[in-house]
Amino acid sequence: MLHIIFSKDNKASSNIAGRLVSKYGFAKLREGVWQAKAGERDVQLVQFSGSIVEIAPSFQSELLVYASTHRSESKKPCFTTHVPGNWGNADLGGVPRTLNICAPSAMKNILCKMNELSQKSELKWPVSLEVDHHGPTLSSPILFAEIGSGEEEWANEVAGEIVADAIMDGLASEKEFPAYLGFGGMHYASKFNGYEVGGSIALSHILPKYHAASFEREMLAQALEKCTQKAEGALVDWKGLGGEERQKVISILEEAGVKWKKA
Repeated sequence: MLHIIFSKDNKASSNIAGRLVSKYGFAKLREGVWQAKAGERDVQLVQFSGSIVEIAPSFQSELLVYASTHRSESKKPCFTTHVPGNWGNADLGGVPRTLNICAPSAMKNILCKMNELSQKSELKWPVSLEVDHHGPTLSSPILFAEIGSGEEEWANEVAGEIVADAIMDGLASEKEFPAYLGFGGMHYASKFNGYEVGGSIALSHILPKYHAASFEREMLAQALEKCTQKAEGALVDWKGLGGEERQKVISILEEAGVKWKKA
């Protein structure tokens, strides 16, 4: 079973959930739970309350898609996707130095569909892949699909429909792409965004520059293990890491027998 998670206290989350129910025939099973089909696959929409990054369902899932807000200081309109998890401290929930299970192809399918629909719409907002960050920490594959970046955008019904459509399209899709780890760059993973949206591969876990100094073999082992697909290798953002950081990352990759190439 696939699950879409939303918080009734999160504006973008409720916006997306509303579009899902009105457009995709989600039938109410019980209080706070609806069910529909994404292609041939069963999907449940499940309501929670409170902070979206603190929601930890008690059930296991084939894939959890969290419909969420994206926040930024710039408050620029955008759509984002990422896998939650912590390379370092758990400043925004979850468990320190613990990654989640990534679903690279599903994440790529959803982001690409958001981009396609956004560019066809009146909005034409950019899309962005983000690095692993924030909670929750769970044992099921998980990704976030988000509307950014302020109150006006979170309530925008066109944006809500774009994310709802992209989630359902992504969950129905059987398209699978070679998965690669990403190393380097900043929070919005601009170097890897081009591969994700315009290329033929899917990014899985992405380590940003600001966590490179504390990167260790144990975290690489997590990144390789916690994924629904076997990683074909790693992309290293050459200009997105300092010389010592780059050398450290490459050394750890080579010691583990992971093939890498410049990005």
